Amino acid sequence: MQDIGKLRTELATYTQAITLFLGLLAMGELGKVGRYMETHGEELREIRHSLHWVVATAQAKSHEEKSILTSYTEDDKGVWKEFRRELIREGFSSKTLGRYKKTIKSYVLELGERGALDEIEACHTTT
Repeated sequence: MQDIGKLRTELATYTQAITLFLGLLAMGELGKVGRYMETHGEELREIRHSLHWVVATAQAKSHEEKSILTSYTEDDKGVWKEFRRELIREGFSSKTLGRYKKTIKSYVLELGERGALDEIEACHTTT
């Protein structure tokens, strides 16, 4: 039997991933960084898709009221390490992530600026 806390975190992660996906779908078009990632090779496309899951997971695991974007701007190094660790778990090499670090960081900020993380934050504060 699984721990209720683990189930709650998994449910929150899936809920937030779906919310992020629907938010991006509703926006219709990609932002500047998203378009760049989509058109500059399979590797960047895969990173972009994995980042959606990583962001949703990070937000679900956070026990604070602030959003992942707030954490990101307050502790750039700490949040980058967390994103990097999760992306390595998703199968990306450290070398690849180092090469695209600036693009990855810019994409997360773009998600926040475009409002894609707003619903995730709202879901998180109501659970």
